[in-house]
Amino acid sequence: MSRTVAVLCAAAAVAAATGSEIRATIDDSLRPVTTSMGLAVANSWIAAVEGPEHACDQLRRRIDVLRHNEIDAMGGMHGSEAIGIEDVCFVRFDGSETLAEAVAQEPRVKFVEPNFIVTTQPTFDEDDAVRNTKKRKKDKPSDTSKGSDPLSWGLNRIDQSDLPLSKGEPFQPDYSGDGVNIYVVDTGLNVDHNDFVRRGRLGPSFVPSEKTAEDYNGHGSHCAGTAAGTSFGVATGANIIGVKVLSGGGSGSNSGVIQGIKWAVEDQMSKNGGKAGVISLSLGGGRNDAINEAVTAASKSMLVVIAAGNNDADACRYSPASAGGNGANKGPITVGSTDSSDRRSSFSNYGNCVDIFAPGTSITSAWKGGVDSSNTISGTSMATPHVAGVAALMLEKNGYNVKKARDELFKDAAPGRVSDAKTNSNKLLQVPVRNGGPPTPMPTRPPTLPPPQVCVGSMCTDFVAAKFGPKFSNKDYISGKLVEVKGGDSTGCSEVGKKTYKSSDIVLIKRGGCDFFNKVKAAADGGAMAVIHYMNDNKEIFAPNYYGKDSVDIPSFMISFDAGSKFSSNSYINSEVSIGQSEKKKQGLRGEPSDAA
Repeated sequence: MSRTVAVLCAAAAVAAATGSEIRATIDDSLRPVTTSMGLAVANSWIAAVEGPEHACDQLRRRIDVLRHNEIDAMGGMHGSEAIGIEDVCFVRFDGSETLAEAVAQEPRVKFVEPNFIVTTQPTFDEDDAVRNTKKRKKDKPSDTSKGSDPLSWGLNRIDQSDLPLSKGEPFQPDYSGDGVNIYVVDTGLNVDHNDFVRRGRLGPSFVPSEKTAEDYNGHGSHCAGTAAGTSFGVATGANIIGVKVLSGGGSGSNSGVIQGIKWAVEDQMSKNGGKAGVISLSLGGGRNDAINEAVTAASKSMLVVIAAGNNDADACRYSPASAGGNGANKGPITVGSTDSSDRRSSFSNYGNCVDIFAPGTSITSAWKGGVDSSNTISGTSMATPHVAGVAALMLEKNGYNVKKARDELFKDAAPGRVSDAKTNSNKLLQVPVRNGGPPTPMPTRPPTLPPPQVCVGSMCTDFVAAKFGPKFSNKDYISGKLVEVKGGDSTGCSEVGKKTYKSSDIVLIKRGGCDFFNKVKAAADGGAMAVIHYMNDNKEIFAPNYYGKDSVDIPSFMISFDAGSKFSSNSYINSEVSIGQSEKKKQGLRGEPSDAA
């Protein structure tokens, strides 16, 4: 039987309405309004439909008819889309409350809800003042051969059943999650971070204002680092896929999250022979049925792990946390947070919807920005990826069998350890132990390297690689001859002949005149090895992007105006130029040893 919609309040909501609790900034593009159930996107709705995805396509066509019949008098936005996950489907549509009420009466429609706003859920420690990025010490890499404590105490806790925490013992579980995919559905991923080398990749972005899944917030990278980072993580052999559903401010919509979940399930099933993977969701909002049904549907083929929330309240009042409570048998696994004394963290939600606890107070992990950036923050968001990482280990151990992996995850959890748990499921996460045989060798942590640079002679400067063309990682290195633009005007925009450049030429071009892509395309067609753009003013360098369908097969880079002006002088043109890491000791632009210009 269809249910009617939640009624919108007249007043527009401000970010502080819920954002102040969880420190997220509500994106203005979401057009937030208050409803009886929480913040929602203005004039945006989600209908849940009985039946497969084609039933939602039928409903979309019916919505068009209702509009033409002038049931909807709103005008303006009239978009809609079908989103199917396993055997359930949803239709997100724009329209007035009148239209939403009409849709709710249609056959096979189970309910219509506002398109609620969801946010990240970190609670930042006052003692750490950790909103700013912290840098890991480069001269103290983890040395597991001699024995050392893990970089985050959470890893130390989940490999022993009782306190006190061990000293001088590295985190070395018997499994690494080798080959298992963990989809971190969050603010994106700092894919260039050393902790994700060769194992991290970017999925799509479902945030309309941010076209790629790069992490502009840090929250997603932190969660990914805990789940599977080389230095900070549980499953150091797992693959990490960043799916962006939350903006740089940490907010998004239910429809975006549902789309991200749908994509993760389909990506896993289509590319991995139907094997199971892990979905990690450290986000939430007010209780609602749409996102709960989505995560429950995804749990039929994946292990789905969800943050309980940071309200010191009953997790059953929030979504998707309220979809938990039966995680030991089937369905999503909702995670509460503990501190280093095995107490429920002061902020952690509790109640019958919480399935398991994991460390979540003052957890150190990867962050946005540099290749070795880190941050120490607290929240059930930080507890959740611990469980996601262990879920990956369990899938590896049990041959991707979801039921066996789930059963063992809860069987191995330490019972009764959490004080003030306020739940019937008082279990603390533990890593799996091998049933006989030697332990799986742990992957070695890659060395912490200085920032890659562009160097001509003794002069070096920082650069950023373009987002189009071949991927240029932090460990890549090329060298060639620095040359000026040939075969056209000085802007580099003109087409040139196929043999204008030698295959060893790296072309230096000043910004301006046409799109970056056009300059790189011209140089590539002329036979060059690579292109170095330099700024035409003293603004901060950035990574050029391209959204067309054409492609290039050479890398390109951006450097500062100061560095480019120096490199363009006669004393550097036709000299050898290197780009990337080098074992040679480089000199700064002023002739002094330095890491950057």
